[in-house]
Amino acid sequence: LSLTFIVICATSFYFYKRISQKPTHIIWISLDTQRAQSLELYGYPKQTSPFLKKFGDENIVFEKTYVQGTVTNLSHFSMLTGTYPLKHGILSIDSNLRLPSNIKLVSEILKDKGFKTLLSGSLRGNPYLSPEVGLKRGFDTIYYDDPIRFDWAMTKTLNKMREMHQTGKNTFSFVHTTMVHVPYFPTKECYAPFAVAHKSKIIWDRETVLKSMGKDISKVNLENPIDISLMEAFLKNVDPKDPKEMEMLEALYNGSIKCQDKQLEKFLTSIPDPNNTIIIITADHGES
Repeated sequence: LSLTFIVICATSFYFYKRISQKPTHIIWISLDTQRAQSLELYGYPKQTSPFLKKFGDENIVFEKTYVQGTVTNLSHFSMLTGTYPLKHGILSIDSNLRLPSNIKLVSEILKDKGFKTLLSGSLRGNPYLSPEVGLKRGFDTIYYDDPIRFDWAMTKTLNKMREMHQTGKNTFSFVHTTMVHVPYFPTKECYAPFAVAHKSKIIWDRETVLKSMGKDISKVNLENPIDISLMEAFLKNVDPKDPKEMEMLEALYNGSIKCQDKQLEKFLTSIPDPNNTIIIITADHGES
């Protein structure tokens, strides 16, 4: 099983709720492909995630949590249904698999309890976590673009959260991001602290990789982070038997975590009513 991580912000929340009787707000964030071993929060010596480290220091950190599988759909549906893969039936990375109608998502359970619900994430073009697989059940609103990766999607998501809060009802928001999923395209600023000294064949500029695929950049949706052919084009220059290339790959992964950490801070410092919100941050699996 792959070791992943989970951080929960819920200090004295139970007792506070009993006194205040204010609406409950839950934000569950899934950092796709984020491994525990690459986070300062879990003892990693490199400064990949200072915000998440500070957040964890102030809240509750689970030191040993295990995913049910190392692929996105299997792991997410285990998390969101509270069942094992043999129960929910999503047993492999097969885009044709569907969640059975008799297995309920947490969003369905909370909606039945009167919660307003929002799904926002890296869903556009993602065959393994698309709403059609079963993920859309129980959500009042679905946004198909990554609110951690893109500022415009973040603004849209935060505005919807504020709108839901104004109803005076309890709310549940599930946020998914693929900022650290291959292919790795960190900014030069995020990559700089981890840069390797040697030259590498790996291309880590999105537009350059697309051009190498013969794509017309003017006709490509650059805001779609999930593209199987793009992943393959990125990885074809990676030699897993070359230690230097693997060092470069890890540096790019660390740079992506650094970018994600900055965006995560921007998002969480902008949420409405933070003092009355349970925040859950976890991952579906790590990265080998």
